[in-house]
Amino acid sequence: MNLFQLFSNRKLTPVFFPLAILLLVAGGCIDLAPQHDPTRIFVLTGNPSNLPALSKGGAVVRVSPIQLPAYLSSPKMAIRQGGQEIVYSEFNRWGEGLDRAIGQILSESILANPQVSQVSLVPAHENLSYDYTVTVNLIRFEGENANAAVLEARWKIIDSESGEIAGSGTTSARRPWDGKDYAALAQGLSDNLAELGQDISRALEDIGNKP
Repeated sequence: MNLFQLFSNRKLTPVFFPLAILLLVAGGCIDLAPQHDPTRIFVLTGNPSNLPALSKGGAVVRVSPIQLPAYLSSPKMAIRQGGQEIVYSEFNRWGEGLDRAIGQILSESILANPQVSQVSLVPAHENLSYDYTVTVNLIRFEGENANAAVLEARWKIIDSESGEIAGSGTTSARRPWDGKDYAALAQGLSDNLAELGQDISRALEDIGNKP
């Protein structure tokens, strides 16, 4: 009688089953050795630009919550294939929500502008008085299969006193990516994000230089 026949024998008492499990382990049928977890966790890194000092300074800026397309709400890193199809990497993931991480890095990049004295993320420090509010609508932030790390975003700078748009723009940034190295993808997207922060900082510089 083999093990399958033993298990299928309904006359066996419950005492038999622990013994059967030991026999299966001894025979190599069940591997109880610790299994390697292939999951890798990545974070975005900041790279604030060093803008030249300006004669006028002290602006207080707030960054509104970053608007993301729904497909970027997953912690799994997104890859675009063929223009319309989005696939997710099962074992390569972001270590935190992209909306918060991107907002924090943009805040650091904007704060590198000597014209800016303070930057806060909404809803933090809601009791402060702000000179400008920055809004960012992220359209794309993903890998493009075996091609590039891609960022596309529309952004606005709103004058808090008048409520009018003081500056706006679109940032499209790409970095090479081979479709395999996910650490390189995270770095490429971080570099793209730094480019977005520089564009916003330059717009704030232009606003500050207006008479």
